[in-house]
Amino acid sequence: MIVPVFYTSLSGNTEEAAHLVAEAVGGTPVDVAGDPAALEAVLSTLAAGEAPVAFFGTYTWGDGELPEAMRRFLRRLLIDEADRYRPLPPAAVFGTGDSIFPRFCRAVDAVRYHLERRGVRVVAEGMKLEQSPHGLGQAPKLVAWARDAYRAATGRLPAPVRPVRA
Repeated sequence: MIVPVFYTSLSGNTEEAAHLVAEAVGGTPVDVAGDPAALEAVLSTLAAGEAPVAFFGTYTWGDGELPEAMRRFLRRLLIDEADRYRPLPPAAVFGTGDSIFPRFCRAVDAVRYHLERRGVRVVAEGMKLEQSPHGLGQAPKLVAWARDAYRAATGRLPAPVRPVRA
């Protein structure tokens, strides 16, 4: 069983968050704009219905916009190749941003909107992080959120993980 943690990252903050989420739930982080072979391997498990939950992580670009890489990935998953991946497992969305901008982490809301619009059950409120997950004591909160989302999707907790430093 693979728990996919799909993400896109520009500064590395969302990548850090994706790895924390993956560690918390025994998942596999995969950059949607990275290695195509790695992405295809994880997508094949999704297509086979082997994922109990899927996590989506993104940063917010410009004036609250969804990055192009995540936009293209969602279009592929939810529209262009939707028949291959239906039904999608329950999902949870996280992201990083900077609160000096008026639309802080708006891309998290955009991903959630697109998933729900296409009939995907989103099992948790979006987790919005101020820049790095290791700043402001956010890492333990992110781990707890990921484990709660996993439990909401599957009815059980993932295997125990080591404690995360703030």
